[in-house]
Amino acid sequence: MSGPVPCLPPVLEIINAIVTSKTIPELNESERSDVTHYLFKHADKSLRLAIGEIAYRNHKQPHALDLFLSCVMPLAQRWTVRKAYSMFMHPSDWQLECFYNGAVSAILKTFRNPFPLRDEPDAFRRFLPYRFACGAIEAYFTRQENYGTDTVENVELVARPFIPYSNPIEQEVITRDLLEKISEYPLLQRSVSKTLECIRELGPDEVLKERHWAEERNPERSKKGFAGRPMLNAETIAQARGVTPAFVHCQISTARRILQKAFNGDGRLFATH
Repeated sequence: MSGPVPCLPPVLEIINAIVTSKTIPELNESERSDVTHYLFKHADKSLRLAIGEIAYRNHKQPHALDLFLSCVMPLAQRWTVRKAYSMFMHPSDWQLECFYNGAVSAILKTFRNPFPLRDEPDAFRRFLPYRFACGAIEAYFTRQENYGTDTVENVELVARPFIPYSNPIEQEVITRDLLEKISEYPLLQRSVSKTLECIRELGPDEVLKERHWAEERNPERSKKGFAGRPMLNAETIAQARGVTPAFVHCQISTARRILQKAFNGDGRLFATH
């Protein structure tokens, strides 16, 4: 007389089906979340290796990447700690993080461009630490400060245009803060301050426009690259202020002279040394 068949929880039933069939079944969002959470938090090493290998060999199936990462990332974390303590007496947090990031990055690249595995029982178990080691060692010994730097025999013979670092969000914050301060500068006339405050309130999307230089009319300006630089839209500012565009041009010119005399009287504020 046979005993009763044990009833497994839904998560374990799905995992058992994956291990038995060697394929990844169709999973809804709830089932996928439960399976990946169990594999990431509670599964043992042998089960993670089994599911990870199935996901790796069937990388084109749906949810393969989710199952693969939920199995591989805990293994990468354990491998990172063990490898770091075998190489360093007291590894720092940076060394542990560097090893872990390199290992995970390498295994992600491997999943996107998978290497063929041998038809052996322990092929994936041996292949996984190898990819961990490749990524971790590469990440640790790569000199990021020299990334993208080319070596030359004589630097004086190489002329490259200097391209300063630009962050649009940072530049916008700095510009707004600077405009707010100069609009309240005490040496400016009240009407000039109102014009600058109007420019600040309208914002760059309203007060700036593209500078269009006709090449046949101003070839020198076109060569210098003035065509791509924005300029103030005096008509929009004048309409918001209730004055004429000529009055706006006059006030901006006056503000420029006062601020230049106050902050850059000797002309060396933006000099390149």
